[in-house]
Amino acid sequence: LIFYPLMIFSMKNLMAFKILKKSIERIFNAAKTHQAKIKKYGVPGLFFFVLCPLPMTGPVVGGVIGYFMGLRSWLNMAVVLSATYITITVWALLLPEVHRRAEAHSQATPVILFIGILIIGLVGRFVCRYMARNHQLKTAGH
Repeated sequence: LIFYPLMIFSMKNLMAFKILKKSIERIFNAAKTHQAKIKKYGVPGLFFFVLCPLPMTGPVVGGVIGYFMGLRSWLNMAVVLSATYITITVWALLLPEVHRRAEAHSQATPVILFIGILIIGLVGRFVCRYMARNHQLKTAGH
């Protein structure tokens, strides 16, 4: 609810936020990448895009895609927020069961799983940054 108007204002060049510039550019790029696939399916496609727990999906990018699709703000927010609330509810119901099953093996298993996921995320972030930096160096050199 906070980032949607900030991004729209940035896109219309009404406001500029230096702190958020890189994040907003990544979100716009992700939205443009997924827009054609989602526009083909309309509102249900946007709903399932926001519902899907993958990188660069979710309410912020979904809101921008809805804007690119030309949805009215109230419809865009209704779709994005309903998918977000359903996702939160599913995770809230699912995680205790995952925790219970992991704890059945050992009490340390949930902590080990959390640390493992955290390490995978950090390594993935550094690899993406490294690849982006190398790509920029290659394109700047030509």
